[in-house]
Amino acid sequence: MLVETTGGYIEVVERIYNVFRNHYTFVNFIVPNYAYSAGTVLVLSGDEIYMDYYAVLGPIDPQLENENDRFVSGLGYLSKYQDLVDTINDASSPEQVRAELAYLLKKFDPAELFDLDQAQKHSEELLESWLSKHKFKDWNETESNKTPITETERRARARKIAETLGKPERWHSHGRGIGLRELQSDEIKLKIVDFGQDASLNKLIRGYYDLFIDYCRKLGANTSNHIVLHTPNGIRRVWCLARKTLTLCGQSSTASCRPIQNLQKLLIPLKKQSVPRPMMSRAPVCAPPMPMQTR
Repeated sequence: MLVETTGGYIEVVERIYNVFRNHYTFVNFIVPNYAYSAGTVLVLSGDEIYMDYYAVLGPIDPQLENENDRFVSGLGYLSKYQDLVDTINDASSPEQVRAELAYLLKKFDPAELFDLDQAQKHSEELLESWLSKHKFKDWNETESNKTPITETERRARARKIAETLGKPERWHSHGRGIGLRELQSDEIKLKIVDFGQDASLNKLIRGYYDLFIDYCRKLGANTSNHIVLHTPNGIRRVWCLARKTLTLCGQSSTASCRPIQNLQKLLIPLKKQSVPRPMMSRAPVCAPPMPMQTR
């Protein structure tokens, strides 16, 4: 699966994951450009991840739309709420924190705080489950001293990765790209296949990606309100509120997408055609063109 997305709702990612795993034994993700926010969660559900020096994932902290129509860190919102609560609780007299109390009552919605907290927990729980089940499934012993690895240790490692990617104070910006070097560092320790180190594979992926994106532009399907799918049956464009580029290998449910060498099979001739009709008769539930957020 070749993915390019700015992100969206974590609930949609969970639904996509369930569809993929219903049809495929192995799911590998190729990220030639970016997969931000909820897209990062989707990519980390894969058995293998292919990136190069240019490709990036992103932080997974949920975002909140404020009164100025800007999206801000949901965890930053929770953090400042807690700071105000601590200040009020530490005060010797209510008169000393009258302004803080007024601000707290005016600006913070308890239901909103709950939604943000649950969205973060949802993302972390999905990553803990998916990483340990798929990416870490063959991690049976430590590389250094060959000590056996238990399922509890796999889940603990996955949980730490989820927590690291969800820290706004670590990444400073939800739009910050997290590249190959950081993902493979001692802080995160993810094994990523660097397709840029394989000249023939790099040529295939870059050639296909450039061709596909160029073709989508000619179709007028490169704007922020489409999902574009390329399958053996041709190009399909699905109206949506987010820009995602997904490429399906189109194999049967008993097959495996693991052999990346078979990428040539994806290079189906892109014949000139009229604008394809949508796959669905109505607009699907889909992610908006913005970072991961709460409903």
